[in-house]
Amino acid sequence: AAEWQEYVFGCVCRRVRARVRKPAADWQEYVFGCDCRRVRARVRRPAAEWQEYIFGCVCRRVRARMRKPAAEWQEYIFGCVCRRVRARVRRPAAEWQEYVFGCDCRRVR
Repeated sequence: AAEWQEYVFGCVCRRVRARVRKPAADWQEYVFGCDCRRVRARVRRPAAEWQEYIFGCVCRRVRARMRKPAAEWQEYIFGCVCRRVRARVRRPAAEWQEYVFGCDCRRVR
């Protein structure tokens, strides 16, 4: 899980990017924060707890544990997964997206 997490998220400022119609830095700050250490979001809780809360076990893919509809949660954090969230890795974006997030535009998997 740790190795997978490092590969997917690693340094947020360098690896994870979202192709959206705004500067990458702004999007990153909104979704992940920008501390180059762990995945963050703008919530009032410790980063480690937040990471567990959002992603849970990384080996079981990305999951959201929120008391709200999955669609609402997805819109808040990722927007439409199929259109916005992308990772710059050495593989086609579509294949990567399917592998990491799933691809049904309804919930984060």
